[in-house]
Amino acid sequence: LGTSRGVSVSFDRGANWTNFYGTSPFGNDNISALAYNKYDGSIWAATATSVTGPGGGEVPKGTGLKYTTDNGSTWIAVPQPVDHPDSSVIIFGENVLNVLPITVAEQNLTYDIAFTPNAVWITSFAGGTRRSTDMGQTWQRIILPTDSLNSISPLDSLAERDKCISPTPGNFCSTGWLNYRAFSVVAADDSTVYVGTANGINMTTDAYSHHPSWIKYNHQNQDQPISGNFITALGFNSFNNTIWASSWKAEDANEFYAISYSTNGGNSWKTTLIEERGHNFGFKNGEVIALTDNGAFRSLNQGRTWILPNNIVDKDSGVELTTNIFYSADSDDDYLWLGSNDGVARIIETSAWNGDWKVYFASQPLKSDIETY
Repeated sequence: LGTSRGVSVSFDRGANWTNFYGTSPFGNDNISALAYNKYDGSIWAATATSVTGPGGGEVPKGTGLKYTTDNGSTWIAVPQPVDHPDSSVIIFGENVLNVLPITVAEQNLTYDIAFTPNAVWITSFAGGTRRSTDMGQTWQRIILPTDSLNSISPLDSLAERDKCISPTPGNFCSTGWLNYRAFSVVAADDSTVYVGTANGINMTTDAYSHHPSWIKYNHQNQDQPISGNFITALGFNSFNNTIWASSWKAEDANEFYAISYSTNGGNSWKTTLIEERGHNFGFKNGEVIALTDNGAFRSLNQGRTWILPNNIVDKDSGVELTTNIFYSADSDDDYLWLGSNDGVARIIETSAWNGDWKVYFASQPLKSDIETY
C-alpha cells in the first residue's frame, strides 16, 4: 500500500502490517506512486512532499524513488531526476532538439511507474517521461510527439517548431507542449508502452529502442477517439488485452470526462461512465474496476454495464467505509482490495461484490490515557 503515511506491506493478506513511514529513506514523505516489477521482483515507490512556491502557495515537489529487492528489508533511494542546466540538446535521428532542462524537483513529481525488461519508466508531470536502464542511476528523457504531431520517429525530418521541447511556453520555447506534461504510464508487454499526458495517449511498440517511435491518440485525431486528452490513469488488462484510460476533459470544448477503452491497441476507442472522473483501474480476470469520485465501478462485460458495491461494512467489527472516493483496486484469487480516501477494504468474494468485507483504518499511538483509536 502507498499512502500519505508511507509504504505498508502485509505478507498474510492483511492480518499483520509493516509500515515504513518515518524510517530511512522514506522520512515523512507522501507516496505518489507504487509499482511491482515482475521481471526482477523489485518494488518501487515514488515519494513527494509540498513546499512553498514563489507565489506563496503550496506546490508539490518530487523527492525521488525508493526500491527494494528483498521485500522491504532494505531500501535504496534514487533522487528525483533533474537535468543539468546545460543539458538542453538531444540528438534525435537527423534532428537536433532543444529540450528545456528540468533543473528542480518542484512540480516534478512521479505519478506513475512501469517496467519493461531491464528498464523502469516514470511519468513526472513537468519532469516529463523518463526511462532508466541502470536502476535509477541515470535517466533518459523520452521524446514524444509535440502537440502538433500525431506521431514521431527518429527517421522523421521535423519542422523547426517541433524541435523545441518544453512543457510550458517561456523564454526557452515560445510554445509549451501539453504532451510533455506526463501523468500515467503502463507496459502492455515487453516492447509496448503507453504514456498518458495532458494531450492524449502515446504508444510505442519498440520500447527497447534507444529512441522509440510513438503514435499519439487523442480526442482530435481519431474517428472513434478518447473522451478527453488529460489522461490521469492508464491500466492494461492482459487477460483480454484491453487498454483502459481515465480520460478527463482538457482544453477542447468538445472533450468530456469519461472512461475510455480500446480492445485493438488504441486504433479505436469506446467511452463509458460519462462524466465520471477516474483515478485508477484494477482487474480481476476479465473484469475491470474503475476507481472514481463516485465509487468503485465494476464491469463484468467490457464496460457495457457497471455495478457498485453495496455498503462496505466490516463483518466482525461492524465498522463501515463512509466514502465514495476510491483510488485503487487489485485482486488475488478471490481476495479483492479497494483503496479509498477513508481506508482500505478487502472482500473475500463468492461472486462480484458478494462476500465478507474487512475494513482497515490507519493506526496511531495513544496520545493520553483517555483517548482511543
